[in-house]
Amino acid sequence: MVRRGSRFEVPVSTPPPPPTDVFRDRQWQRAAGGVLLIVLAGLWLGAWEVGKQWTRADYSHGFLVPFVCGYLVWLRRDQFPTRTVGMVRAESSGVGAVALARTVKVKGPIRWPNPAGLTFFVAAGLLTLFALKTNIGKEFLCGVGLGVGFAGVAWMFCGGWAGLKWAWPALAFWAFAVPLPYQAQEKVGSGLRVIATEAGSATFQLFGFPSYVGAGNDTTQKYMITLEGTQLDVAAPCAGLSMLLTFVALTAAICLLCPPSRPASHRLFVFLTAVPIAVACNVLRIVVTGLVYHAGWKAFGDAIAHDMAGWLMMPVALGIIWLELWLLDWIWVPVEYATTDEVAKALLARARQKSKRESDREEHSWVGQQRTLLSAIAGPVRPEPPVPPVPPADDPPAGRPEGPG
Repeated sequence: MVRRGSRFEVPVSTPPPPPTDVFRDRQWQRAAGGVLLIVLAGLWLGAWEVGKQWTRADYSHGFLVPFVCGYLVWLRRDQFPTRTVGMVRAESSGVGAVALARTVKVKGPIRWPNPAGLTFFVAAGLLTLFALKTNIGKEFLCGVGLGVGFAGVAWMFCGGWAGLKWAWPALAFWAFAVPLPYQAQEKVGSGLRVIATEAGSATFQLFGFPSYVGAGNDTTQKYMITLEGTQLDVAAPCAGLSMLLTFVALTAAICLLCPPSRPASHRLFVFLTAVPIAVACNVLRIVVTGLVYHAGWKAFGDAIAHDMAGWLMMPVALGIIWLELWLLDWIWVPVEYATTDEVAKALLARARQKSKRESDREEHSWVGQQRTLLSAIAGPVRPEPPVPPVPPADDPPAGRPEGPG
């Protein structure tokens, strides 16, 4: 390696090993896996509290979150962080014998372990200890502590800030495994229950069925729909919180696993529509169940319709997501970007076509036609015979004076 000013240059013939070889390094695998197991063992009480919440219907999707996080990390293995180890002078030839010289950074594997990752482990332990001792947001803080611990592993073995940037999809998706605090869960569930009740009654009225939401001082009346004498109670399990949390997590996984060719604006749009779609599917479930009870099929509604409508919500919501992606592909045409060589070739071909059009235009103009006519009358021009060269005069013999006689 040679230092020239503030730039380092290394010979191209001896490049450093590829950064992706870190994944194949058994020593790195053992160290990262061992530290990850130590983090889980140190936070096992917090992991146990989070796992107990996953057994509830509202967070039953939590068991799939670790597998999705691991798959996201595996998909981004080719983008593993690197560090600059030198500079190389490279040349690239273009169209028309144009050569461009530039300085290229040479990337190499990161240095590990980074001791600063211990700070994350300490913070994760303090969060878990505080949650277990005070019982304030216990499941929520324990889940956050696990996420901080995973971020510490990424910092220690994946290159610091570069490692966090590389692992951010997996770290962000871990948020869907963290249970909400109890107060937030109650407020969100109550709000969804009111929305489902009001929207269900409005849908019945839209289809011509007289219905209204019960009023009164009793708090349960605002969750009661009266449909021509049939009373429908929108219970707390029917509020749609479980559907909302599961569907939002599934939509986020779909957006993160989309191919890189899909624009980020499409993914953001699909993710933002997850909440309205989940609420709409829950309202559809209430309407279908209410119509079954209104028709007098109470036994069928208790045995099949209620549970079946709940199971069918997720396929309907996924179908709507697929329809959104199809409409986005149909409306927005992807933009293809050309390389520098392709642009140069296109410009050269365009200049040739323009020159040919001008030549054809001049040939078909009045002056061109007259020139062609005169050439036809005069016939082909015969070239003049070459003039023979004049031979040089002989020089007088040496020793003989020049003059008369």
